[in-house]
Amino acid sequence: MRATDADVLGLDPAQMERARAVLHEQVASGRSPGLVALVVRRGEVALAEAIGVRNRAGDPMGVDTTFPVTSATKPLTAAVIMSLVEEGRVGLMQRVADFIPEIPESMRHQLLVHHLLTHTGGYEAVTWNGRAKSRVLDHGDEDAEWGRDPLVNAFLGCIPDLEMKKRPGTGMLYGNLGYEMLGEIVRRVTGATLGEEMRRRIFEPLGMHDTAMSPGRDLLGRMARALPGMPPSDEFTRAMMGVDTATVLHSDFASGGVVGTPADYVTFGRMLLAGGTLDGVRVLSKASVTAMTTN
Repeated sequence: MRATDADVLGLDPAQMERARAVLHEQVASGRSPGLVALVVRRGEVALAEAIGVRNRAGDPMGVDTTFPVTSATKPLTAAVIMSLVEEGRVGLMQRVADFIPEIPESMRHQLLVHHLLTHTGGYEAVTWNGRAKSRVLDHGDEDAEWGRDPLVNAFLGCIPDLEMKKRPGTGMLYGNLGYEMLGEIVRRVTGATLGEEMRRRIFEPLGMHDTAMSPGRDLLGRMARALPGMPPSDEFTRAMMGVDTATVLHSDFASGGVVGTPADYVTFGRMLLAGGTLDGVRVLSKASVTAMTTN
């Protein structure tokens, strides 16, 4: 993407300068040690700003700094699922139990794939975040019956104990467990890790070379890391969700495990805005993108 003056792109230059001032004040005030901001319109860059430091050593933030995208991993996982839907290997109206027979009997005929995608599965999600926390803190690698890394195993190990709180599709309860089940569906259908399928189906076709699940040395070496005293800092996040913990960085974590640059994530967003294609490369059908972006 090339840099273009804001007014050429139909943006108010004065407002863009105001935005830049707000960003710098956020760092100067100490509220954030550093940040990267990127504004793109019509495929061209109107603002690219890197401010402050990215780690305890005081290394400067750069536009190529990588970040854990945390829950923004979920749309990437959804895109992989939709790619499998297009291939006829997964159905949006298909029972989750067809892929994960460990689902409790009470849910076998009600819980469908699209419920996982939209957080409408009917189970109380926060409870299962707490259960997963307990499994990681109390058991570590001891109970790895699901054969995955500790974080994924902790969530998937909750599946046999799921309890329905609402009829699926009648209400939204945001949580990670549904997306961990989607990640497991990808693994069981393809025989590969979710990270491998993301790379093959999304990152490589779109040229997102600075984004990965289980990132290597280069991406980790450029990653922004939390400074002392800054959130998240409680026991749960240190054990499971700390942005720079090995538990997350080496996990096939469907709901929050990807590391990448802002520019790469903008590339993914541009693909969605263009109906599934970018620079002549089609990643998803227009019908898939419509389904993903319809309330």
